[in-house]
Amino acid sequence: MTPRDFALLAQEAYSAKPDIGKADSASRAIARQTAGCRVDAARGRAAAMNGRRVMPNAEGWITNDLQPGEYGRSTHPRATGTRVGWWQVCAPDGSQGSISPDVHTVTEHEDGTITVSPSLDFSKRRSGAWHGWLERGVWRSV
Repeated sequence: MTPRDFALLAQEAYSAKPDIGKADSASRAIARQTAGCRVDAARGRAAAMNGRRVMPNAEGWITNDLQPGEYGRSTHPRATGTRVGWWQVCAPDGSQGSISPDVHTVTEHEDGTITVSPSLDFSKRRSGAWHGWLERGVWRSV
């Protein structure tokens, strides 16, 4: 399942009308499960999704076309000390943003994954958007 497929699946589960007691309805705890993630249909969010670190291009920039679950950081000298130099992330639902060092701490692990704390809450900008954690490269919703 590609990150885009996952985002479409999560969106479908989120928009489904709850119908308690009927099979495959949005009221069921888990609508579908794949090897890399599962979708919680009752809440319409990814319960867990393996993320993917994106490396900067030859000039040191992260491109603006991150896919759901991807994250990366620019290494270009001009990015140092600017908003562009912060980590760029794309949550499982496709919400995108920069991680502010004033708010979040990013820990890089030996395998290249990252952990961000506290939680990432995109719902502050858009009602119903993704809220959860990125821990060792795995996105986990609230």
